[in-house]
Amino acid sequence: MGDTDVYAKRAKNVVDGLARAVALSHAGQDDQALALLATLRPDVASLSEAAKGLHEVVKTEEDLAQARLHAVTEAIASTIDAEAVARSQIDSTQAALAGDVAKLEQAQVDMANYQKKMTELMSRIRELQDELEDNQDKMSKWFWVPGYNVYLAVQNIKDLIEGKQGELNGVIQNLRDEQSKLPGLQRDMAKLAADTAALQARLRELVGAESELKQHQVWLEEAQKGDSALVATSAKVSAFYDELAVALDDTASDLDSTYQIAARLSTAVEVLDDDGNLRSGTLQDAVLYLARHADAASRRIYVFQNVDDGAPQYVSDVVIGTEPAGGYDHAVFVIPFKVTTPYHLRGVIIPMKGQDMVVQLATGPNVPEPSQVVRIPEPKVVVSKSLPGTTPFASHDIPLPGAYVLVPGEQYFVILTSTNLDRFAGTWTNDARAQAPRGQRFRGEWMIWPRDGRGGPSLRVYGMTTVGSLQQFV
Repeated sequence: MGDTDVYAKRAKNVVDGLARAVALSHAGQDDQALALLATLRPDVASLSEAAKGLHEVVKTEEDLAQARLHAVTEAIASTIDAEAVARSQIDSTQAALAGDVAKLEQAQVDMANYQKKMTELMSRIRELQDELEDNQDKMSKWFWVPGYNVYLAVQNIKDLIEGKQGELNGVIQNLRDEQSKLPGLQRDMAKLAADTAALQARLRELVGAESELKQHQVWLEEAQKGDSALVATSAKVSAFYDELAVALDDTASDLDSTYQIAARLSTAVEVLDDDGNLRSGTLQDAVLYLARHADAASRRIYVFQNVDDGAPQYVSDVVIGTEPAGGYDHAVFVIPFKVTTPYHLRGVIIPMKGQDMVVQLATGPNVPEPSQVVRIPEPKVVVSKSLPGTTPFASHDIPLPGAYVLVPGEQYFVILTSTNLDRFAGTWTNDARAQAPRGQRFRGEWMIWPRDGRGGPSLRVYGMTTVGSLQQFV
């Protein structure tokens, strides 16, 4: 174990010390056992506090995992609803397409009938015209013979021809009417076919998304078992330390109670190994596991660094509040940042000074890498730390309360403000090396400036790694 493995050393010392104390008592050396148990009290008190803190951390992770699972479940229901809508649209579109196909087929049948009718009429007209010409020829040859009957025959044929010609004209018009319908029907059919193809593609996407979401749901439900087990186990470890602390305070009068509590170390519980896999183990395994993670939690990890380590290269100060000479009106300063791995927020380091200052963590819409000044909606504050009184100029390490989890993809902001912005409240130091975008609320508007060579407010955000399954699914 390294020098930083403080809690792991203490946990092993407690576990080994309890075992040695039991052995001493069995050997009839209760006085030595009592002396040994007395030396364990500081470690038990420290481990008890660490176990409570770690339980708060894993409970926060479980809550976040539960929220993610709920969101996925809602997304699945929404996707299934969208699939039903798409299927209904496909059915109605295909029904409309089938109707247009039927209309087109009927139009084609009607056109074929009209064309057949036209052929028959034109053939009949040619026959009548031949008959007319024959009768007219007879009239020219026998005009001196009374031939009123022939005249009537000729007139009758002319009447028939005119009638058939009129009927033919009607058929031709009908045919033209049907032909005029074809382009519209064909356009409608093409559009309906395209709509159907688009809807079917959309349905395939939705079905694929549903499948992926359900796979993710299965994974989350499986991961949640580990989260829940870790929450339950950390609660047991915390309770073990609390009861052991009470027993150690009363060991002189009731040594057996201490040993009964120590015997619980062999109780079977579900634990996570160092790779995050759930397995069967003992309470002693859980005690040692949580101690290792308490050590990890005590190690500071920088999740966002606006400057390198080392002394800041001072450029200027940005004003918080209202500057008497004008130019700044209720100004607060803000730095946007993101993380690439989930962390529990622990605190920030800001070179600053001021009166009744307030440090805040906020969330909001994504801020793109700006090439010019952009305006953003007011961020939503999720964590706030007040610094009452006078804060002298220094690079202040400011622990932030709670076990807030920073997750990849979210847009975060660190805001420096004051409880009284009607006056010159304080400053946040600009570092020449700070190249991250920086922002300000000025006269009610929130603005973000692009990176440039003038530096910006120095800021470091630190945290601890997550314990449960968050790293695998965020």
